[in-house]
Formats: sequence, C-alpha cells, structure tokens
Amino acid sequence: MKIDLTGRVALVTGGSKGIGLAIAQALAECDANVSVVARSPADLSSALETLPATTPAPLAVCADVAVSEEVERAVSETADHFGGLDIVVCNAGGAGTFGAFEDLSEADWENTFRLNVMHAVFTVKATLPFLRLSASPRIVLIASTSGFEPGLMNPHYTTTKAATINLAKYLSRAYAGEGILVNVICPGPIMTPAMSSFVSHQAAQVGEPVDEMQVEFETREAAKVPLGRIGAPRDVGPLVAFLASDHAGWITGSAFTVDGGKSARI
Repeated sequence: MKIDLTGRVALVTGGSKGIGLAIAQALAECDANVSVVARSPADLSSALETLPATTPAPLAVCADVAVSEEVERAVSETADHFGGLDIVVCNAGGAGTFGAFEDLSEADWENTFRLNVMHAVFTVKATLPFLRLSASPRIVLIASTSGFEPGLMNPHYTTTKAATINLAKYLSRAYAGEGILVNVICPGPIMTPAMSSFVSHQAAQVGEPVDEMQVEFETREAAKVPLGRIGAPRDVGPLVAFLASDHAGWITGSAFTVDGGKSARI
C-alpha cells in the first residue's frame, strides 16, 4: 500500500523537533507540502534541513501557538504560500513545569492548558475555512496515553491531554457532516526532547547525574512496555500520514494508542 499525499498541504504545529518533526518528515516523504510551525527560529532551521526535498519546498513559520493571533498568522502564511490547506496536525504541547499536584501553581495550570488545549482550539478555528475548501480535509490531534491513565506527576499536563481527547471526539462529530475527518493519537512513553527535560528535572531533584538517571529511566519504562522498549518519534509519524491519506477515508472520531502495548486497549 502506497501512501500518496502529492499536492496536499499539511500544517504541523510543534513540528521542529520530537514527534512533530517525525510527523512532518513522514508527511513530506509521502510528497505532501509541509508547513512546520514552532517558536524557535533555530529549531525551525534545523528541522527544514531534515525534511525530504519536495516541490514546492517545505515552509517554516515562526509562531507561538498559545497565542490566537500568532496561530491565525501561521495559518494564513501557510495557505497563501501553498494555495490552500488539507491536513492539520495539532502536535504542539508540553508541561512547561514539572511537579506533583501540590507543587504546581495556578499559572502552571493555566499556561499548560493554553498550550495543550487552547492551541488546538485556535488552530482548528483558524484552519476550518480552508479545510472546508479541501477535497480531503483531515485534522489530527496529538494527545497522550496519560490522558486515559495519569501517573503521579504532572497532573496539569495529563488533565489537558484528557481534554484534548475529548475535544477531538467533539470535533469529529461536529464536522463529520462536512466531510472533515478528525482523529486523535495517544502516544505512550516516547523519548523526545520534552521527555529528556523531564528526566533532567528528576535528576536535579535527587542530585543524580543526568546520564545515570537517563539509563535508569529508560530501563524502568521499557520494562513496563510489552514490546520491551520506549517509543521513538518515528513510531508516530507514519500513522499520521495514513490518517491523512485516502486509505483512511472512513475513519473519524477514533483515538489511536501508540505505546508498544503498554495500555493494551483492545
């Protein structure tokens, strides 16, 4: 089965590194025209160097997706540059700060909700006028298995991932009549820059060298996964490409778990 996205325009938020970059790479490998949105010009520049060559070339847009006006600008730049928009991937997110329930401030909760949930709200709102003009409109939200089953840390993050899953379900029903397909992907433990930052935070908390904590963390987490390893960003990208393709034309309102069998949700 060949996934061919030739001529389709994809916007990926948080697409300069980690899972977002892997998604952008997978879409570009299927010949989609990709717009990568992120806050760091340096990260965007590095990301573009890793993307397969396409015609026209991939686009990088520097924007803070936690700000609605920035999102609207990024969407307009993308649509103007490529002449439309077909695929929207809301991947940007994170915890910002790390801690247990009593460690977190009101600002921690508000900032995390704005980045993880409101960014998706802003992005979907801004892209709907363009998706309505597309012959194959797709929206994919990136949540987390922690949205189903939270751990003992970072409840501000896990709560917003539960909200992201709920938002995807709502959107899938609200726009099914217009042919806009909406799905959500819930990765398990994936070794990303954000995950590495969390490990570094944990190491600092207990005064342990980061490299030792990294090994301990990966060993411990891998032991919880039936397939025996922590995931990599590349484990998520191809699924997004499939959901964006014609092969997934009768799939909407679904939550896809990508976690090596850890949660076994069959």
